[in-house]
Amino acid sequence: MPAALRKIQPKSLALAAGLIAAVLLGLLSARALFQAGGLQDDLNRGQALDVAAEELTPLILAGGGEALVRRVRYLVRDSGLGLTYLAVADAAGAILAVDGRFERLAIPLLSTLAAQRVRAWLYRFTSERGSLSLDRGPRRIGKIDYAVSAGFALDVRERAVSELRLVGWIGLLLAFPTAAALAYAISRRPLPVSDARMLTRVQAGGRVLEHELDEDIVEPEVTEALRQHGIHALDALKRALIVVDPDARIRFMNRSAAEITGWAADDARGRLVYSVFHPLDEQQAPLVTPAETCLRDGREYEPRELWVRARDAKVHAVEVMAALLRERADSAPTGVAMVFHLIDDRRELIDRLQRESRLSQGVIDHLVEGVLTTDTAGVIRFANARAQRMFGYGRGDLDGVTITKLLPVPFLNVPDLHLTDYIGGRYQGRLPRVVGWRKDATTFPVELLVQPMTVENSEGLVVILRDITERMQSDNLAQRLGRLLDTAAEEVYIFDAQSLYFVEVNRGARRNLGYPPAQIRRLTPLAISQDLDADTFHAHLARLRGGELDHITYRCRHLRADASSYPVEVRLNLSREEEPPMFMAIAVDITDREANEDHLRFLAQHDPLTGLPNRTTLMDRLDQAVLNAARSSRLVGVFFIDLDRFKQVNDSYGHDIGDQVLKISAQRIASVLRDTDTVARLGGDEFVVVAQGLRGLDDAEGLARKLLEAFKPGFEIPEHDLRPTASIGVSLYPLDESDAEGLMRHADAAMYRAKQSGRGQYRVYSVEVPPEKRRRLELERSLHAAFALHQFEVTATPAVDLAHGEPAAVLIDFSWRHPRQGHIAGAEVLEAAARSGLLSDVELWKVYQACTLLPPPEGAALDRPVLPVIVGLSGWQLRDPDFSNFVFELMERHRVLPRRLIFALTSEGLGEARDTPVHLIRRLSERGVRLALHGPANALFTALN
Repeated sequence: MPAALRKIQPKSLALAAGLIAAVLLGLLSARALFQAGGLQDDLNRGQALDVAAEELTPLILAGGGEALVRRVRYLVRDSGLGLTYLAVADAAGAILAVDGRFERLAIPLLSTLAAQRVRAWLYRFTSERGSLSLDRGPRRIGKIDYAVSAGFALDVRERAVSELRLVGWIGLLLAFPTAAALAYAISRRPLPVSDARMLTRVQAGGRVLEHELDEDIVEPEVTEALRQHGIHALDALKRALIVVDPDARIRFMNRSAAEITGWAADDARGRLVYSVFHPLDEQQAPLVTPAETCLRDGREYEPRELWVRARDAKVHAVEVMAALLRERADSAPTGVAMVFHLIDDRRELIDRLQRESRLSQGVIDHLVEGVLTTDTAGVIRFANARAQRMFGYGRGDLDGVTITKLLPVPFLNVPDLHLTDYIGGRYQGRLPRVVGWRKDATTFPVELLVQPMTVENSEGLVVILRDITERMQSDNLAQRLGRLLDTAAEEVYIFDAQSLYFVEVNRGARRNLGYPPAQIRRLTPLAISQDLDADTFHAHLARLRGGELDHITYRCRHLRADASSYPVEVRLNLSREEEPPMFMAIAVDITDREANEDHLRFLAQHDPLTGLPNRTTLMDRLDQAVLNAARSSRLVGVFFIDLDRFKQVNDSYGHDIGDQVLKISAQRIASVLRDTDTVARLGGDEFVVVAQGLRGLDDAEGLARKLLEAFKPGFEIPEHDLRPTASIGVSLYPLDESDAEGLMRHADAAMYRAKQSGRGQYRVYSVEVPPEKRRRLELERSLHAAFALHQFEVTATPAVDLAHGEPAAVLIDFSWRHPRQGHIAGAEVLEAAARSGLLSDVELWKVYQACTLLPPPEGAALDRPVLPVIVGLSGWQLRDPDFSNFVFELMERHRVLPRRLIFALTSEGLGEARDTPVHLIRRLSERGVRLALHGPANALFTALN
């Protein structure tokens, strides 16, 4: 080795090698980054078609139009996706929108066909062309013809794999000498503090995730793609997202949020969050939205379950959380992101499990045997109601008590005896008898049955206790039991396990049924049981035979000999000790019990004094009335009635007279109402009436006057002459667009104004209604009357053939001569009919008028041709299977030739009829009825068939 090289220290050589390796690795990394950037560009451009398909599909489903044209123009010119040509067609092949880089290229001295060929050559020379089918499930909705720059079609994956493989091999070759040189150099030099801390973290197995991403160097297309993928992921996971600004106004909401709240994203954007997201607590009371709470408190809103009322008034259970949005950790919040999802299924599951748990607890508590569960050492974990009564303890008193306290004999007297010795009852005859010890120190003999139990990997015992005092005191249990059963008030039936015929029936059963003994022995339980399915009954028997249950309880009705019936609760047991085995059924007449249960249910929903519905029932009916009114053109009236000076009646005559006044008031109010109206007592002297189907303010005021008139006759109370009056407040929906609680409050406020005006009067809650809304409501309510009073007037307008300048058809239209609103055009009438659900009736009336205008074939003038009649229809009409039957009946009745009748659809109507079954259209065309597309101006029509 040369002397100069010998002077170089190994440490310096290691550092030099490490430096060279680091430079090479840096150059390699720079090359890899450059190549990765190019590959990323290709990937972004390669996604152009995916982006185009994703954005154009909903617009095609919506029927195309100007929005689709604008979106195609944006994708070609401004999106930066590299698209040079896009042509969008629907499923039938009709072109909806076209745009391209060379579409507006003016080529002089060339014909239109030649210019198109030149543009096609330019696209072929500069781009890669192709087509993409758009499908929604099994249904094809359209097609995209496209052209992208030639470089966009590169196989990015093969280039990426080659580049990564090259980087991997070179890095692997440089890794070993670099690592060895740096390790040697580092071993000779102390680590800086920060490097030492980092090394400690790596040695501890921690992951270092402190690298911050500078958003300025991230390409906007990547950021937008990541954002879109995140939104799609949330929608796929059924997670709703609402983003609000610091003023609590909505800036973004995804599709899942729109579905849950019932608000479209465009409609919700810019609105305050509480006007779109309506949180409720368990009592359905409004809450502050999580987003507002997050902004107010300056911290995250922890996940919480609550209720949300959607725009259609439906209430859903959701789990919601919210977090502040910040540009940096130390900056002020720029908004709040609120994420929530439906948990209706979870709530239903929890409620069902709770009901099943209560049912299981009730069944166990109704057992005639005492049931205990203990651990293997005999410490009691659970005791049913029968066991508590058996030993004289209350619920919870036995938890944690050892079973030797209840059964001191024989377990305290025989130290070697354990509770597990009684498992299965196999040695019952050789084991000591068991004696129970009650809380009052009295004793009683016990029959003990023990079974092992394993629940959630925890072992324990199930102890069944039977008080056998009567058995021990009786020398002949069978005879005494027979006498007791025969004289029991309950019905006792013993029937054969195979044939199911009755073997023994006690005196109570014979007395209740009314059958003679000879006849009753030829009957089975199914023969005397009403509302008892045979398959269900045999399933009960099978479970008892299989030993799944010791007994089964069910309800049915027993049929008497005179064909009358009564409700019973039947407890069914199987006695295997008998030969052959016998079933025993004990039936209890529960007529009084069911009457009490019905009475309790009635009291839960009605006022006990007047028998009227209470507030709970009233609010439920008011909510239903508001929903019905939202789908119709009628009003809902809320009448808040308060008796004047009722406190003086109570103070002067006593509460008994006051109660009679309330009863008579309830009867007077109910006497002037319809069957569809509801009257309820809120409490005290306050009554509320909910009246549906009101046509306007006049109907509401008329009903209020009737209610006041009902109080004018004196109240017939013995020895008292009372003439109480009432004050009434009225609120009307939808003139007052409040919810049920708001309508009640407004009616209450109007009632107080009536009292302040002198009592014995009514006042209507005043709501400022815009004139256009008042006009719309009046038109919707008057449509039925317009049909009955023949207020519609038919007009005929010639449709001119622009090619020849001559009339080609007659366009049928109509108008409405409204008694108060004057002349109303047919288009406005159709809009009102669509809102009130009468659009089909109005259009069928137009078809009828068109058929009456056409003369029969023999009545037409020979020297003047009869022009066909054009009737405008909506697309929904063609989807009605009965529409063609109605048309054919009118054509036969008025002897109209099919070629003289043309049904016209607008472009919107064509979209509505898109999913019309083909056989319905074919049925009209086969009879000669023609369909046309109504142009946008001058009654210009284009035939479709």
